Amino acid sequence: MKRFGFIALIVMIGAIIISSFFFIGKDAVKEDTIAFIQEIVKNEYSEQLTDEENAEIQAFFDSFRENNLPHPLIDGVEIHYYDVFTPPTENENFLQYISVKYEPIAGGGYDTDINFEYILYDVETGNPEEVYFAKLIIRSYDADLTNKELMFVSPMEKQK
Repeated sequence: MKRFGFIALIVMIGAIIISSFFFIGKDAVKEDTIAFIQEIVKNEYSEQLTDEENAEIQAFFDSFRENNLPHPLIDGVEIHYYDVFTPPTENENFLQYISVKYEPIAGGGYDTDINFEYILYDVETGNPEEVYFAKLIIRSYDADLTNKELMFVSPMEKQK
C-alpha cells in the first residue's frame, strides 16, 4: 500500500510539472484585462457589463472631458502592473499612465484595479504642475473571466 501511495504521489507531481509547461508565459487575467481596457477606452462601454455599470463607465469618461483632459490613448499602449516603473505615453501635453493591480478574492476570481493617471509637467522646471487620477475596480468571478462586475468607480480628479 505504501508503494502505491508513493507511486501515485510521483505521478501527481509529474503531471503538475508537465502541465505547468503548457501555461508558462500565459496570463489569462492580464490578456483579458488588456482586451477589457481597450474595449472600454475605445467604446466607453463594455458588452460584459450591465446597462447601469455602463452608465457609470460613461460618467467616468465624462470626467475626463469635464477636466479638459484628452481622451486616453490605448492603441499601442502597453498596460503595466501597478508600481512597475515604465515610460509614460505622451497624450497631448500630458504624460498618461495606465496600470493594473490584481487582487485574488475569496472563493476564486480577481479584483482588478485599473488606474489612470495624467501628469502635466512644467517645461522650465520639470516639476509636476497638475496631476489627475482615476480608478476602476472590476471583479471577475469565474475562471474564464466572462462574468464581470464593476465594483468601484473613481472619476478623474485633480490631485495637485
